[in-house]
Amino acid sequence: MKLSRIIVLLAVILIFSLTTSCIVSNSKENTFVEKKYNQEDYGNVEAAILDYVEALYLVDSSRIIKSVDPKLRKVGYYYNPSKKAYVDNLEMTHKQLVRLAARWNSESNQANENSPKKN
Repeated sequence: MKLSRIIVLLAVILIFSLTTSCIVSNSKENTFVEKKYNQEDYGNVEAAILDYVEALYLVDSSRIIKSVDPKLRKVGYYYNPSKKAYVDNLEMTHKQLVRLAARWNSESNQANENSPKKN
């Protein structure tokens, strides 16, 4: 009889602790905190992104120089049509990116005014 009372007591404690933790976590989930962001920082980041994209689209390497840190260490990939596969883990320095921006779309066959700039 004593053992069954202990089991019932433990069950009640377990149920109470689960219910309490659910209520606490549920109240946290339903709490909405509006996060404010710095408009100036947002504008600067957006401008840097556009400089990067438009440097390539518009063949204007000066925009890479303006917006990308010279200590850049970029790792990327490209599609190799002769191998019919992606080649990856290719490193690119700032200098290489500047040179790429100066030639990548020079024949306007990589991107045009209708190419996406935002998702």
